[in-house]
Amino acid sequence: MSFYYKIKPLLKNTIPDRLLYYYYKSRRQHHLIPNEHLQFDVHLAEHCNVNCAGCNHFSPLAEPEFTDLSVLNKDFARLAEIFGRKVRYVNLMGGEPLLHPQINDCLRAARRHFTKSTLNVVTNGLLVSSQKEDFWQTCRENQIIIFISRYPIKLDFDKISATANKNLVELKFYGRTQEEMRNFRRVPLDLSGQQNKDLSFVMCNRANACIALNNGRLFTCQTAAYIEHFNKFFQQNLALSPNDYIDIYKAQSAEEILNFLANPIPFCRFCNLKGKLDDLGWRTSEKNMAEWV
Repeated sequence: MSFYYKIKPLLKNTIPDRLLYYYYKSRRQHHLIPNEHLQFDVHLAEHCNVNCAGCNHFSPLAEPEFTDLSVLNKDFARLAEIFGRKVRYVNLMGGEPLLHPQINDCLRAARRHFTKSTLNVVTNGLLVSSQKEDFWQTCRENQIIIFISRYPIKLDFDKISATANKNLVELKFYGRTQEEMRNFRRVPLDLSGQQNKDLSFVMCNRANACIALNNGRLFTCQTAAYIEHFNKFFQQNLALSPNDYIDIYKAQSAEEILNFLANPIPFCRFCNLKGKLDDLGWRTSEKNMAEWV
């Protein structure tokens, strides 16, 4: 039985019949068919210096923690071994990646292992202008793109652009304006884990799109990858199982990994896609559980 017919009875309770198949087809391309190439995000720091309310990486709840450079090198080497040049892009992010004291070494490690991939440093921009010359040189020599999210915070984007241009480093933005970034999408967590995992997966725009590497494990989305911060801060137990991720050291092939990422995981039962909010106003986190549930 195809996945469509498996979820059809579930979708009919959520979406009008006339839109059912169209909805499925629009999701199928990005979710249910394995990608041809790997593209993934990896944290360089778990914590952040902006702390957006409801952050789906749970950075406001994370204790200060930096990714170990030796672990990063080891994981990158393993993925390069499995995928070769079939790694389309790597997002080096967090948290706030520029907080990492060995940021230049992290960038060089990424380029050393992924010679043909697009490498992005995804940052809130607060620390970009204060970076020293060796950072800009590292970005320039390793063809690193700086990707800034235009959060509605006090930041001189013209100055940052001028600095990047001066140093011959490519700069891009998420959001055309700060006003555009005032509204966020939030998918509430269901603490009881009573959601249907198949339905949650097919309705989610992060599944098989926001793939996360975390200590030798690949997750189909960042919510599962970083739920540990939510669990620890609020003393909850939204439990992960070995079926929620694929161990890159046990996987035998790129095909095995890509097929795994294109399927629902047990953790999807904790995400309430039917209750998602598309116009959540941006604000600084108060570390209240209501921001995530």
